[in-house]
Amino acid sequence: MRADRKEYYLENKEKIKAYQRGRAKENKELKAKWSRQLKYDVLNHYSRGTMKCSRCGDTIFENLCLHHKNGYGARHRESLGLRGLQFYIYLRKEGFPNSPPLGVLCKTCNVRHKRLAYRVGSHRKLSQERINYAKELRGKGLTYEELGRILNVTSSWAWQICKM
Repeated sequence: MRADRKEYYLENKEKIKAYQRGRAKENKELKAKWSRQLKYDVLNHYSRGTMKCSRCGDTIFENLCLHHKNGYGARHRESLGLRGLQFYIYLRKEGFPNSPPLGVLCKTCNVRHKRLAYRVGSHRKLSQERINYAKELRGKGLTYEELGRILNVTSSWAWQICKM
């Protein structure tokens, strides 16, 4: 039996290779379509059906990404041993858990949020309590210059912190 298969393969090698190339291309297209649908399902759930950035309102699908609201997204994915598409598969399989809280941001806002979470120069992460404190003080009528002095940051950073 095995000798028959080898003989068939040697006689039809080009035909078999052409078939395999066609299947590989078809499978690649199917996987891309499936991956896009999975990402759509996850983002649609966590954006509560709006499919837009929760900060700037960007609606371009390719720009949208998942965001850990409390930070530590890399640590969370690492603890699960998941990367990239595997994380989206996990979320759908688990019924879209809300712990930790997840949201949808565009890539620009996600990067901006990460940069704002760190002070320039010291690379020390601002705590959520400190950000809330800044917003509370701003609500009481303090200027950004005064906030900057209290938080030991520039007034432009104080403005950006209040926008977080």
